[in-house]
Amino acid sequence: MTPGGVILTGGIVHPMLAGDTTTAEAVRLDGRRITHVGSLGDARSLGDADMVDLEGACLMPGFVDAHTHPLMHGQCGSWADLSMASSVDEVLKLMGEHARLEARTGPVRGFGYDHHRLVESRHPTATELDRVADDRTVMAMHVSGHGFSVNSHGLAEAGITADTATPIGGLIGHDTDGRPDGRVFDAACDLLTGGDGVKVGNHGPNLHLPDHPDDLALM
Repeated sequence: MTPGGVILTGGIVHPMLAGDTTTAEAVRLDGRRITHVGSLGDARSLGDADMVDLEGACLMPGFVDAHTHPLMHGQCGSWADLSMASSVDEVLKLMGEHARLEARTGPVRGFGYDHHRLVESRHPTATELDRVADDRTVMAMHVSGHGFSVNSHGLAEAGITADTATPIGGLIGHDTDGRPDGRVFDAACDLLTGGDGVKVGNHGPNLHLPDHPDDLALM
């Protein structure tokens, strides 16, 4: 590595300055310090440096995620808001409305239901979520962010059956007959992410699911 430092460019750089929404062209690091955020020319003028191509990625210099889950927040922006639901039927109604409004044929996702606030005092079941759609995945994320209730199609797509072992640090719910009932929490969420999702083991929440490019671009 060049002793002078490192320049990161070729992406979207958000300086994170109060009241300033403009983006920068480059970030320069010298040692462990950020020494420049601005134009590529000015970054180069500070001396020799290795170049790192961000390849279009987003960079927020100096940003520290203090357990705020910005990716989760961004992704849920295109999901159904279930936070005001007071019953399982209301969860299904909100999910159904979202499915009808959603022009694409991908998964139907919602966030924020709290089973403690539902009159049934329980999670929606896979069979109930099948009423929203039985030909594609339907997922309702719990308010804790640590898990989902998933319909039968989603369970099958994830390969979750009565024989699936529950991962350490996770939960796969079962009904009285031993069949998966739709609850998938914490480390078990790794089964839902597919090959393109982020797997975080039992350090949940695990919300970073594969998504439509249009939705990912909004994050």
